[in-house]
Amino acid sequence: MPGAIVGELLVRQVTPEELPLLEAMYGSFEPKEVALGLPPHDPERRREWLKALLEGINFVGVIGPAVVGHLAIMPAGQAGELACFVHQDYRRRGVATAMGNAAVAEARRRGLTWLWVLISSDNSTARSALLNYGFHTAWESQGEMKMTFAL
Repeated sequence: MPGAIVGELLVRQVTPEELPLLEAMYGSFEPKEVALGLPPHDPERRREWLKALLEGINFVGVIGPAVVGHLAIMPAGQAGELACFVHQDYRRRGVATAMGNAAVAEARRRGLTWLWVLISSDNSTARSALLNYGFHTAWESQGEMKMTFAL
């Protein structure tokens, strides 16, 4: 397995004009485990999903010209729902952590006080990564798990 990506990874906020770069990443995206049907497999549904996410706080991990990861926070009051996806060729190399660090800083700057994420209960990879990052399990029921992170 490749080592951590250091100097070549750029994490930045996304702009609506960069939708084609996100579409390109998701066009070849292969979920490692069940992710509650996200991202949508159908290109048109995926495009609409991405447009909706772009109304929130969005970060991408970029290496060269390619987007290799995407993290979105959808604020609602003082909370924000988090979604994070890393292209399969770049997983377990620090992309999600780097995007998470940038997103947490931005969420705090915008006055959010906590984040939450919903994952499949059987998604052990996401569960482990979120626990290691500092998330806590809020509840688990019927194959889903809600995890929270205080800002």
